Amino acid sequence: MGKIRSKIVRWQPSETPDVTYRLYWATCRPVSHNLDYADVGTVTEVTLPDEIPLFPLIAGKIVLGVSAFGPSGNESDITTITRDIDFTIPGAPRNLRVEDT
Repeated sequence: MGKIRSKIVRWQPSETPDVTYRLYWATCRPVSHNLDYADVGTVTEVTLPDEIPLFPLIAGKIVLGVSAFGPSGNESDITTITRDIDFTIPGAPRNLRVEDT
């Protein structure tokens, strides 16, 4: 298994007390409430891809978004950012050998 350099995604907390957060992601389109997401609880940062097992291990432009959920289950607008990422692992060297000199 290769090693992937992680990225930390941080955001300022909602001014509304007692909220939890949801992280959204999308490629080739804006994020919306109908796309892939992970509920991350009350934290204001996550490490990608380590803390989100469903996060895609891809390279290219990705749109990330975060929304807040209030105690009654209502959800805020999604705050977004678009970034280039690379979570792909290069191919390993092959045919390793040891030879006498």
